[in-house]
Amino acid sequence: MSYIGIVHRKDTDTGVTARAKIVTPNKRKAAIKDYKITVKAETISDYTCCVIDNSTARQRISNSVILDDVTENIGDYFITAGVNQTETKYKIVGDTLRACIDDNGNFISAPKLGMGAAIGQIELTTTKGDAEVKSYIQVTVKEVTPERILATEITEEKLWNTIRGGNRPYNQQGNMQIYKDLNLTNSMTSAYLDASKSIALAYEITDSLGATYNAISGRINPSTGAYDTDKVPTYTEAWQMFVDLSNDTTKIAPDSIGNNFRYYKLKGLKIKITATLDGASSVKFIDCATMSKFMTGEEVIAQVTNLNMLTAKYYENAIAQSTIAFVQDGTTPTLVPLTVHVSDNPMFRIPYTGVASGDGYNFQIFGSITPDFAFKVVPWGETSAIAPETLGKIFESSDLDQVFAVDGAVNSNFTVGYINSTEFESVSPQVVYLKGTLKCTLYPNAAGATMQQSQTVEKVFMAKIRLEAPTVTPGT
Repeated sequence: MSYIGIVHRKDTDTGVTARAKIVTPNKRKAAIKDYKITVKAETISDYTCCVIDNSTARQRISNSVILDDVTENIGDYFITAGVNQTETKYKIVGDTLRACIDDNGNFISAPKLGMGAAIGQIELTTTKGDAEVKSYIQVTVKEVTPERILATEITEEKLWNTIRGGNRPYNQQGNMQIYKDLNLTNSMTSAYLDASKSIALAYEITDSLGATYNAISGRINPSTGAYDTDKVPTYTEAWQMFVDLSNDTTKIAPDSIGNNFRYYKLKGLKIKITATLDGASSVKFIDCATMSKFMTGEEVIAQVTNLNMLTAKYYENAIAQSTIAFVQDGTTPTLVPLTVHVSDNPMFRIPYTGVASGDGYNFQIFGSITPDFAFKVVPWGETSAIAPETLGKIFESSDLDQVFAVDGAVNSNFTVGYINSTEFESVSPQVVYLKGTLKCTLYPNAAGATMQQSQTVEKVFMAKIRLEAPTVTPGT
């Protein structure tokens, strides 16, 4: 017995399975066998290929895009190469639609508010050989709504960059480093609006830190945005506020701009901005901070203490701070160091990028002492000035580039000059009062003289220096 099957050929090659049951003549045994068969595609014309692939391309767009309200790129849904070896090209038809979508399907923009919808067509041209098929899909891009404009335009970054005035942009944290007037404009423009329209802006400014510290209250004028420079505390004043607030960095925080400029960030400012457009509204809040004045050389040099007790010391053999002592052989050291003391002060602990110390110290002091004059006391109580040429012999300043305070100088003594005791012994009665000036140059970090903020400051000192021999036991 035999069977004849009917084959339906399709547009593409199709695989089928034919299953046969084989039985022996006596019907006692049987077997099932499958045969894999390929049904070749029916040969179709180039024109038919174009019709099929054009239809497929059109359906891909229609199934993927909301055609009566396009708001995004549609080019990702364009099929350019068909399964039947065709090529499809796309073109936007209609001037208003072409202003919204380009031929590659990229969304440019919606029509401006009040311009009405942009309506046009996507033209699909599919070709193979000499055959060509065209079709069209109608597309609408609605005009932008006030709500959509506000959702796009009213962001913290765009608002800050609108009102920042001469302050730094949002992406550089300009809202947290206010040092110039704000521009509290009552409106802002948008690419979605023509010249006759704008977004209205209204402001409210609150200052929680200013409510605590009257000295900075009103630092930003809530009506004009003016920055009151009289409300700017010094670095030291801001540090004291920081201490008073138990080092609460949510209110006041140390900061720096690069490696050069150290200051305190005074937080607590909040700007509420209400934007309105044709009945729609949006509200945003921008957290802001002003800046203290930058740390100065005067503030650092103020931490160099004990200048009025500047002393000459001779190692462990010193009899008193103000005494140069002879050693047992009756001589004195040739050069006896003069020292000053620099105290640790957490006011200068400001972390910044690149600082190696965990405490965040970031300055150095370079300096030396220059003697102004000296005098000696004669036995009957009068004084006698020491001649300048003699003074130059007995006193030697340290080198001008000597570093005597580094990274905050944690309770350290530093040599700033020397007494030449050999010359000093020639001054009788070996007690000298020395007046001098300590000159210090502050550099914000080890780069030294390359820093723009280097400052030289001076501080006057008086030192009493006495040279005497130790007590000698009779008979020795």
